[in-house]
Amino acid sequence: MPFNAKAEDDVKASDPQTPLPKTRSKYVKNACTNCRKASRKCDDARPCPRCIKYALEDSCVSYVRRKRPEKKNGKNQKAIQKQKQKS
Repeated sequence: MPFNAKAEDDVKASDPQTPLPKTRSKYVKNACTNCRKASRKCDDARPCPRCIKYALEDSCVSYVRRKRPEKKNGKNQKAIQKQKQKS
């Protein structure tokens, strides 16, 4: 009987002992303010299910991230100094 490598590979793939690759959990880029404050999971729906459950629908809005301040010793420092001198 000839050796069939493809058939053996199919058996290995369907073997229940082989571990399945882990899937990454889906996360939301911006949680609502209520979930963020409570450190709870949130989803993209507004109002989110957690806010609906606790009757917080009217305050369920996406959190607005603050911008980082510019670096003081960064590359743009020279350009900022030039603008200050011109003014």
